[in-house]
Amino acid sequence: MKKKFIFASIIIALVVLFGAGYVLTRKDSAEKIQSPKQEQPPAPEQQKTEETISIEDWKDENLLTCRSEKYGYEFKYPKNWYMYNQEPESRQNRQYIATTTLCESIIIQISDAPLHYGLTSDKKKNMQKIIIDVRDQGRLLKTIYKGVTSLEEYFQRNQKILQTRTSVKNGTISEEKVLYSKRTDDTSEAWIFHKNILYAIQFSQKTPTTSQDVFLSNLKFLE
Repeated sequence: MKKKFIFASIIIALVVLFGAGYVLTRKDSAEKIQSPKQEQPPAPEQQKTEETISIEDWKDENLLTCRSEKYGYEFKYPKNWYMYNQEPESRQNRQYIATTTLCESIIIQISDAPLHYGLTSDKKKNMQKIIIDVRDQGRLLKTIYKGVTSLEEYFQRNQKILQTRTSVKNGTISEEKVLYSKRTDDTSEAWIFHKNILYAIQFSQKTPTTSQDVFLSNLKFLE
């Protein structure tokens, strides 16, 4: 009798274990069926990076020319970008005037997105933006830079400018000496003197180096 009881207990235990295993297996299978398939990331060649998009924008066939007879220079910019003019006295109020034809302003800004007063700081940081700030002798006359005619003399008058910059190096554009620098916020700059006019060019941190190079290579001074 005792042996029969032990045998029956073993059979019952096996049935319970088998049943529990079967339930767990079914549950796991059901979860696998119900779980949504994870989307595979696109192949690397299909991923269009910001750099790739920017290169497309800066191809010759996609560029317009902005020419300033008044300030003696011209540059090219993508036709799908936005252009704004700004006068020095309105700079603190951030008063920009949208335009597609006027290139004679002292300060010109071009960007890959429209400007408006509702822009958050995050959106501004994600914009590709180039500012061309022309400082002729009329503007310099009212500052400590009165009479300055070279980059060396300009930075000697205010040495703090370069002290707050990094990656300072020299180069040439259209046979004119150019000084490249970077701000602490990663804004890139190019400083050029031509015929007693200072051209201060700023590139936002989201503007790729390739775009900066194309812009500067197309910058020309009028004779």
